[in-house]
Amino acid sequence: MICPRWLFLLLALGVAGCAQATPTPTSTRLPPAAATETLAPSPTAVGVSTAIPSPANVTRAPSATALVESSPLFSPAPPLSSDTPAPATSTRPPAPTTPPTPVPPAIISFTLSPTEIRPGESVTLTWSAVAEQVTLWRLDAQGRLSEFFTAPISGTRVFTTSETLRNHIDFALFATSSANTAQAFVSAKITCPDSWFFPDPPASCPASAPHDTLMQAEHFERGLMLWTQWNDFIYILYADDQFSPRWDARQNAWFAGLPESDPNVVPPPGNYQPVRGFGVAWRDEQATLGFRVRDRLGWATAQEFSVSDAAYQCDSAPKYNTCYITGPGNVVIVLQPERSGWYVWAGPTPTP
Repeated sequence: MICPRWLFLLLALGVAGCAQATPTPTSTRLPPAAATETLAPSPTAVGVSTAIPSPANVTRAPSATALVESSPLFSPAPPLSSDTPAPATSTRPPAPTTPPTPVPPAIISFTLSPTEIRPGESVTLTWSAVAEQVTLWRLDAQGRLSEFFTAPISGTRVFTTSETLRNHIDFALFATSSANTAQAFVSAKITCPDSWFFPDPPASCPASAPHDTLMQAEHFERGLMLWTQWNDFIYILYADDQFSPRWDARQNAWFAGLPESDPNVVPPPGNYQPVRGFGVAWRDEQATLGFRVRDRLGWATAQEFSVSDAAYQCDSAPKYNTCYITGPGNVVIVLQPERSGWYVWAGPTPTP
């Protein structure tokens, strides 16, 4: 029986032929490795089996996947399903390193010894601090920073006071770390070394001993002039309160060789033209203060005269000093600060 052409193709692939074909002796040779492959099914024919049998004596080699799965040394991870989230990866930045907290500055001690001295004597300053930097200052009479001294964190310094120092001496210590500062102050009392030149004086300490001086004085219609030899100054005291200043002080501008008076100035009867230094100040034509001295004082009512036992002395206030000067009749005239006024001293103001 002759088989169709397509049966020959099947026979070539090891598939049984027609039922009526002569049986082929069974081969004991192992099939080629290609026999392990799965062939795509061919079109179905009548009386032809589409299954491809595998020889019973062919042993298939295990696949690599089977080796891994059957090996006791491997434990495969379970498969991830599509809805299983992947492990989260942290994106948080590392925590910043906290800098050490700075130690705040502190002044452990700040002392001054002795606490009462006379002008010109010395004081000893001793201090100890916790800080990056320490500065030592002397304060002026108004409490302002005056002199600066380099200072260690802890130390001692001797300071010699001035002979002209009055009332007290003050120091400040500053301890600084970063932007923080600690401060401390010490003070020593200055014993007043001088006395006032007149009785029943003010309670304040004078700035110096009194300046005893020769004095000339002259009365005017609306004021008084005083000349003091010790500083060669002329003091002009106005009796009115229409202008400021209420009193003035200027250097004596007359000297030997200048005329003593102005012959063109003729006083009315009973009055006088001032001479020498008083005359130069009285005839001042510049009117630098907005007025002429002669217009404000008027004519002299008598010729100048000497004042005995005269003196001049000021207090030691750090600002706005008050001064005291002898006047005619041995009265004491108070010259108020900033030339704001003057009056005759009558003793300290009673304490209420």
